Amino acid sequence: AAFQAARRQQLQAHAPRLLSEPQSLALWERIVADSASGKELLNPAHAARNAQRSWQRLHQYQIPLHKAGNYPGEEAQAFAAWAQQFITTTQRSNWLDSARFASYLHDSDFKPDSDLIVYGFDQIVPGMQRLLKAWQAQGVSIHWLESASHPAQISVLSAKDSHAELNQAANW
Repeated sequence: AAFQAARRQQLQAHAPRLLSEPQSLALWERIVADSASGKELLNPAHAARNAQRSWQRLHQYQIPLHKAGNYPGEEAQAFAAWAQQFITTTQRSNWLDSARFASYLHDSDFKPDSDLIVYGFDQIVPGMQRLLKAWQAQGVSIHWLESASHPAQISVLSAKDSHAELNQAANW
Protein backbone atom coordinates (compact mmCIF):
# COMPACT_ATOMS: atom_id res chain seq x y z
CA ALA A 1 0.00 0.00 0.00
CA ALA A 2 2.85 2.38 0.84
CA PHE A 3 4.52 1.61 -2.48
CA GLN A 4 1.32 2.34 -4.39
CA ALA A 5 0.84 5.63 -2.53
CA ALA A 6 4.42 6.67 -3.29
CA ARG A 7 3.97 5.68 -6.94
CA ARG A 8 0.77 7.77 -7.16
CA GLN A 9 2.51 10.80 -5.66
CA GLN A 10 5.37 10.40 -8.12
CA LEU A 11 2.95 10.19 -11.06
CA GLN A 12 0.98 13.20 -9.84
CA ALA A 13 4.11 15.29 -9.38
CA HIS A 14 5.16 14.71 -13.00
CA ALA A 15 1.70 14.41 -14.52
CA PRO A 16 1.11 16.63 -17.51
CA ARG A 17 -1.64 19.21 -17.52
CA LEU A 18 -4.65 17.98 -19.47
CA LEU A 19 -5.76 20.47 -22.09
CA SER A 20 -9.45 21.06 -22.63
CA GLU A 21 -10.79 20.68 -26.16
CA PRO A 22 -10.93 24.49 -26.69
CA GLN A 23 -7.35 24.84 -25.39
CA SER A 24 -6.18 22.07 -27.71
CA LEU A 25 -7.98 23.65 -30.66
CA ALA A 26 -6.44 27.04 -29.86
CA LEU A 27 -2.99 25.44 -29.97
CA TRP A 28 -3.78 23.75 -33.31
CA GLU A 29 -5.01 27.09 -34.66
CA ARG A 30 -1.81 28.83 -33.59
CA ILE A 31 0.38 26.10 -35.09
CA VAL A 32 -1.50 26.12 -38.41
CA ALA A 33 -1.63 29.92 -38.66
CA ASP A 34 2.10 30.26 -37.87
CA SER A 35 3.19 27.61 -40.39
CA ALA A 36 4.31 28.37 -43.92
CA SER A 37 1.59 26.14 -45.36
CA GLY A 38 -1.01 27.72 -43.05
CA LYS A 39 -0.20 31.23 -44.28
CA GLU A 40 -1.32 30.16 -47.77
CA LEU A 41 -4.73 28.96 -46.58
CA LEU A 42 -7.93 30.96 -46.92
CA ASN A 43 -9.32 29.52 -43.69
CA PRO A 44 -6.56 28.32 -41.35
CA ALA A 45 -9.03 27.90 -38.46
CA HIS A 46 -10.99 25.35 -40.48
CA ALA A 47 -7.77 23.52 -41.35
CA ALA A 48 -6.84 23.49 -37.66
CA ARG A 49 -10.19 21.90 -36.72
CA ASN A 50 -9.67 19.25 -39.38
CA ALA A 51 -6.11 18.66 -38.20
CA GLN A 52 -7.28 18.27 -34.60
CA ARG A 53 -9.95 15.79 -35.73
CA SER A 54 -7.39 13.82 -37.76
CA TRP A 55 -5.04 13.84 -34.76
CA GLN A 56 -7.77 12.36 -32.60
CA ARG A 57 -8.51 9.64 -35.15
CA LEU A 58 -4.83 8.72 -35.43
CA HIS A 59 -4.72 8.10 -31.70
CA GLN A 60 -8.11 6.43 -31.41
CA TYR A 61 -7.12 3.92 -34.09
CA GLN A 62 -3.46 3.75 -33.05
CA ILE A 63 -2.07 4.85 -36.41
CA PRO A 64 1.56 6.03 -36.21
CA LEU A 65 2.12 9.61 -37.32
CA HIS A 66 4.79 8.61 -39.83
CA LYS A 67 2.17 6.61 -41.76
CA ALA A 68 0.01 9.71 -42.13
CA GLY A 69 3.03 11.70 -43.29
CA ASN A 70 3.88 9.08 -45.92
CA TYR A 71 0.73 9.79 -47.94
CA PRO A 72 1.44 11.75 -51.10
CA GLY A 73 0.12 15.26 -51.30
CA GLU A 74 0.63 18.60 -49.68
CA GLU A 75 -2.19 18.10 -47.16
CA ALA A 76 -0.60 15.02 -45.61
CA GLN A 77 2.79 16.70 -45.45
CA ALA A 78 1.31 19.83 -43.88
CA PHE A 79 -0.60 17.75 -41.32
CA ALA A 80 2.52 15.77 -40.40
CA ALA A 81 4.48 18.99 -39.88
CA TRP A 82 1.70 20.53 -37.78
CA ALA A 83 1.38 17.36 -35.72
CA GLN A 84 5.12 17.29 -35.06
CA GLN A 85 4.95 20.92 -33.91
CA PHE A 86 1.97 20.01 -31.70
CA ILE A 87 4.00 17.20 -30.11
CA THR A 88 7.01 19.46 -29.56
CA THR A 89 4.94 22.24 -28.01
CA THR A 90 2.94 19.98 -25.70
CA GLN A 91 6.03 18.07 -24.54
CA ARG A 92 7.94 21.25 -23.83
CA SER A 93 5.05 22.65 -21.78
CA ASN A 94 4.15 19.30 -20.16
CA TRP A 95 0.66 19.36 -21.65
CA LEU A 96 -1.49 16.43 -22.69
CA ASP A 97 -4.49 16.50 -25.00
CA SER A 98 -7.49 14.18 -24.84
CA ALA A 99 -6.42 12.37 -28.01
CA ARG A 100 -3.37 10.95 -26.21
CA PHE A 101 -4.99 10.50 -22.79
CA ALA A 102 -5.78 6.77 -23.13
CA SER A 103 -2.23 6.07 -24.31
CA TYR A 104 -0.83 8.11 -21.43
CA LEU A 105 -2.85 6.10 -18.90
CA HIS A 106 -1.75 2.85 -20.53
CA ASP A 107 1.93 3.79 -20.75
CA SER A 108 2.09 5.17 -17.19
CA ASP A 109 0.64 1.91 -15.79
CA PHE A 110 -2.24 3.79 -14.20
CA LYS A 111 -4.72 1.43 -12.59
CA PRO A 112 -8.19 2.44 -11.38
CA ASP A 113 -8.91 1.90 -7.69
CA SER A 114 -12.32 0.35 -8.33
CA ASP A 115 -14.34 -1.57 -10.86
CA LEU A 116 -15.42 0.17 -14.04
CA ILE A 117 -18.76 0.33 -15.78
CA VAL A 118 -18.69 0.89 -19.54
CA TYR A 119 -21.98 2.26 -20.80
CA GLY A 120 -23.33 4.26 -23.70
CA PHE A 121 -20.65 3.70 -26.32
CA ASP A 122 -21.63 3.02 -29.91
CA GLN A 123 -18.18 1.53 -30.40
CA ILE A 124 -14.98 1.22 -28.42
CA VAL A 125 -12.05 2.43 -30.52
CA PRO A 126 -8.83 0.37 -30.55
CA GLY A 127 -6.94 2.81 -28.31
CA MET A 128 -9.58 2.47 -25.60
CA GLN A 129 -9.82 -1.31 -26.12
CA ARG A 130 -6.09 -1.58 -25.46
CA LEU A 131 -6.42 0.37 -22.21
CA LEU A 132 -9.41 -1.64 -20.98
CA LYS A 133 -7.66 -4.94 -21.78
CA ALA A 134 -4.60 -3.81 -19.84
CA TRP A 135 -6.76 -2.92 -16.84
CA GLN A 136 -8.52 -6.29 -17.02
CA ALA A 137 -5.12 -7.99 -17.06
CA GLN A 138 -4.28 -6.04 -13.88
CA GLY A 139 -7.39 -7.39 -12.18
CA VAL A 140 -9.79 -4.50 -12.69
CA SER A 141 -13.35 -5.73 -13.20
CA ILE A 142 -14.98 -4.10 -16.19
CA HIS A 143 -18.73 -4.39 -16.50
CA TRP A 144 -20.25 -3.79 -19.94
CA LEU A 145 -23.79 -2.46 -19.79
CA GLU A 146 -25.89 -2.35 -22.91
CA SER A 147 -28.14 0.63 -23.31
CA ALA A 148 -31.80 -0.18 -23.55
CA SER A 149 -32.75 0.43 -27.12
CA HIS A 150 -36.34 0.73 -28.08
CA PRO A 151 -37.26 0.29 -31.70
CA ALA A 152 -38.57 3.47 -33.23
CA GLN A 153 -42.27 3.64 -33.80
CA ILE A 154 -43.25 5.77 -36.72
CA SER A 155 -46.84 6.73 -37.36
CA VAL A 156 -48.33 8.68 -40.20
CA LEU A 157 -51.46 10.63 -39.40
CA SER A 158 -53.58 12.83 -41.52
CA ALA A 159 -55.82 15.70 -40.53
CA LYS A 160 -58.70 17.30 -42.34
CA ASP A 161 -57.22 20.80 -41.90
CA SER A 162 -54.49 22.77 -40.12
CA HIS A 163 -56.65 23.31 -37.02
CA ALA A 164 -57.20 19.56 -36.62
CA GLU A 165 -53.50 18.97 -37.22
CA LEU A 166 -52.57 21.38 -34.42
CA ASN A 167 -55.05 19.69 -32.09
CA GLN A 168 -53.54 16.28 -32.87
CA ALA A 169 -50.04 17.62 -32.25
CA ALA A 170 -51.08 19.22 -28.95
CA ASN A 171 -52.78 16.00 -27.78
CA TRP A 172 -49.75 13.93 -28.74
